[in-house]
Amino acid sequence: MIIFGAGLVGEATLYAARAKGVPIECFLDSRIEGWVSGVPVNPVNESIPSSGIYLTSPNIEDMIKPLERMGRNDWQSCGDLLRDFDLSSVDWS
Repeated sequence: MIIFGAGLVGEATLYAARAKGVPIECFLDSRIEGWVSGVPVNPVNESIPSSGIYLTSPNIEDMIKPLERMGRNDWQSCGDLLRDFDLSSVDWS
């Protein structure tokens, strides 16, 4: 899976995915570069691996439009992954 958005919600999604055994290949982000919690951050305009995509923005239209231009419709909200995850268990340091 891929996480679209490498900010705070994206990082929380990563921790929830790890806790549930969901492998994450990379983040996509147009502003953050490098690595987040050991996971590479790729630019949005770069070729995206053929995995499902978790969207982490409250305004998902900003994320859906570029994905649609790339012919991708295999996305879902990160809400289901985060719904029963205890964020207080995360060491944010």
